[in-house]
Amino acid sequence: MYPLKFNPVYKEVIWGGINLQRQLGRRIPSDHTGESWEVADHPAGVSPVANGVLRGKSISELTQIWGNNLWGHRVSQSEMAKFPLMVKLLDVGADLSIQVHPDNQYALHKENQLGKHEVWYVLRAQPCATVYCGLKPGVTKEVFQEALGREAVVDLLNEFPVREGDLIDIPPGTIHALRSGLLIVEIQQSSDLSYRVFDYNRLDRKGQKRELHIEKALEVINFTPGVEEKDFLRTRLQSKAAIVRNQFFEVELTRNPEKKTYYQDGSRFYLLTNVAGRGVICYNQEEYQWDLGETVLIPAQVTEFTIQGEVSYLKTFLP
Repeated sequence: MYPLKFNPVYKEVIWGGINLQRQLGRRIPSDHTGESWEVADHPAGVSPVANGVLRGKSISELTQIWGNNLWGHRVSQSEMAKFPLMVKLLDVGADLSIQVHPDNQYALHKENQLGKHEVWYVLRAQPCATVYCGLKPGVTKEVFQEALGREAVVDLLNEFPVREGDLIDIPPGTIHALRSGLLIVEIQQSSDLSYRVFDYNRLDRKGQKRELHIEKALEVINFTPGVEEKDFLRTRLQSKAAIVRNQFFEVELTRNPEKKTYYQDGSRFYLLTNVAGRGVICYNQEEYQWDLGETVLIPAQVTEFTIQGEVSYLKTFLP
């Protein structure tokens, strides 16, 4: 095996735009392209390999063929049904709906699929860009329900300013929304499950309002205080690295000192996402160009590789 690149799976959405083309030089299918699934193994989108002798093979096929050589020797065969993580690029041309994701326990019971824990990295941000994240202190379930009836729910949410380089953890149960003017790298569990509670009464191309999921959302929203602005400031890139950890994956944000060699023991794979600059990944006397916004999968079998160039990147791996 070798460092693997994938062809993106693009998604047209009501809030999408054209910044994947303008800022990253992508060929996008429409001017409402909001999502690029960079690495995915999901019924709604499966990534095909874009380089080398495995070109055209899906990430699902790689798991079936290579197993532990891809995932790592610590993973059992029963755990390798689907590639566990998803990496997306999000072009937020308009505000996303106010939404929440369930955890695994709820999602598996109610939806027969995984919940979603996600992490955002702010790749680009217009001046004064903000996100909604968590409820203001004192907001109870009853207060929230009453505000929904008046379409005043946004008044109950924390709104935080964000800037390029922010790394933000969004656990299940945290009500949230990205606002317009952002280009985001999203790293998450392999899930496409969201419960919308408010969508600004927008109409889709068919003149219909998008479905809301208020009853389920109220069952999973975390109504205990806990999200404060310091939660963002703590993960900003103050030095060489910043890390977000949860039970499903870890994300490390690193600046490359022109050249860095990694040595692995075959126990895990890495997902490397370029978030600043241009780099080259060197393996077995081959060079793999690494562009802004691009994610490369380093299989566990690749036990030594080198990153060259002044580049900042997200390194994602299983705990």
